[in-house]
Amino acid sequence: MARNEVKLEKMGDFFDVRSSTYDEYMLSHVSDSKFFYKDMAQLIPKSSSINLLDLGCGTGLELEEILKINKSISVTGIDLSSAMLYKLKEKFSEKLYKISLIKKSYFDISYEEQFDVAISVETMHHFEYTEKLVLYKKIIKSLRNKGLYIETDYISNTESEQIKLLKRKQQLVKLKGTNVHFHIDIPFTIDNQLSLLNEAGFKNVYLYKKYRNLYSRKVVFILKNLIFIGGTMGVGKTTVGQYLVEKKLKNAVFLDGDWCWYLNPFIVNEENKVMVRRNICFLLNSFIANSTIENIVFVWVMHQQQIVDDLLKGLNGSFNFYSFSMISSKEALSKRFLIDVKDGVRDLKNLENALDRIDLYKDLNSVKIDVTNLTVEQTAKEIETYINPIDKINTF
Repeated sequence: MARNEVKLEKMGDFFDVRSSTYDEYMLSHVSDSKFFYKDMAQLIPKSSSINLLDLGCGTGLELEEILKINKSISVTGIDLSSAMLYKLKEKFSEKLYKISLIKKSYFDISYEEQFDVAISVETMHHFEYTEKLVLYKKIIKSLRNKGLYIETDYISNTESEQIKLLKRKQQLVKLKGTNVHFHIDIPFTIDNQLSLLNEAGFKNVYLYKKYRNLYSRKVVFILKNLIFIGGTMGVGKTTVGQYLVEKKLKNAVFLDGDWCWYLNPFIVNEENKVMVRRNICFLLNSFIANSTIENIVFVWVMHQQQIVDDLLKGLNGSFNFYSFSMISSKEALSKRFLIDVKDGVRDLKNLENALDRIDLYKDLNSVKIDVTNLTVEQTAKEIETYINPIDKINTF
């Protein structure tokens, strides 16, 4: 072999040769790997009867954490390497009844709405834009309504780095004169990867978290939830929203719209309305852009659809949006309101206005939750049923 010649190995052959040392290498030499395997497992819905597609499953490193958390999940794993799949079978010998393995290129597999979740770990960085575009469209077709795709992979830090790696790969493959997939790294930048996923047809694509390793950073693509809870004064939306953030939702943040125009004297005019909406959008956009936040709970009166629409127009990025309106009988609302008045939280002169607004919520594009006979815990549980993790990606 010439001194400067690069040895190209076919994808399956590359991993066959390294199957015995693969786990040790990933866990010991790729920094943060232990974290991103655990994080990915936490993102998988905990619901029963979940069907998961693992693209490039290898020895099943990611499955160790997933099967530990979700005992009832069913897995279909696809990989080119016989040796890697053999290691997986050895590792999960007692759980093979819930794992179906296919030795094949995942480019050659076609499924129709069979899976709730699809995942890929450290595998997509070997392929070019057009190849990945075709594959991603197949993944979308493989997912059921409201399915979820999670990808963890290397990235290029700059556009020039991506272009350089791609040109090198194309030159090497050209010398071989074949279309076989070789093991060559050509990671994309974050922006290009997000653009590609959006072009393929995924909805609410989001960069979930960044990690560091010996080569570059890693990313997990997942959307976050933006949850609007509206309701008239005194209906209990603030208490419910705070309970969700403090007790129920993972990596969550809470915002009350009234905090954004806490004025004395409190003056409602056009200037202040514009100001409060600008303030709200600024904070919500900050939360959306923050990689550590998964769930954003925003509460405000929001008695008109136009208010909700105006706020959404001012938001950037991708997210899964949920809109709820808490409604109540006038008798129950009056009782709650008077308790707040007694506690010095509200002014009695606002009760009539609060009662008049109850009927306005029927015209909103929101999920109506009648809290007349519900506790805070029961109301939060009702909201949770709509924002179950399996709904983290909208219908394609």
